[in-house]
Amino acid sequence: MCVSPPDPKFSAALNASEQQRQRRLQWWEATKAETRMLHDLSPAEITDMQQSLGALPLIVLTASAHTIPGISGRQQITIENLWKTMHGELAALSSEGLDRPVPCSTHFIQLDCPSVVIDAIDEIISRVRSTRSPQLAPSAAPIAKP
Repeated sequence: MCVSPPDPKFSAALNASEQQRQRRLQWWEATKAETRMLHDLSPAEITDMQQSLGALPLIVLTASAHTIPGISGRQQITIENLWKTMHGELAALSSEGLDRPVPCSTHFIQLDCPSVVIDAIDEIISRVRSTRSPQLAPSAAPIAKP
């Protein structure tokens, strides 16, 4: 069975948990089903599944420093380009969507560059607070205690 090697960025407990998850038959079955579903869909079917997110504030963070072991450089570039395209398409589902590359990160942006994730969350909160209707939005002021 193919299991990812331990990642030195993770604790021993997290690595053990991830390796245990990958040893479960259900994980492999789910991965196979997802891959098959994506492979069997036509481009038209994929396009039909996309729906507008309206003006939903959205920031898609895209890792830029990842590598996939066991594949050629050409395959790596192909996968990276596809990944970037799909992240751009996801961001484009919202008129307020942004696709933001994260050069300091591998796949796990929240571990490699937590400040980037925190900044994106803060930015979304600020955007929501600055654009919401005062008539519909609850007060941002603290509730006074009696």
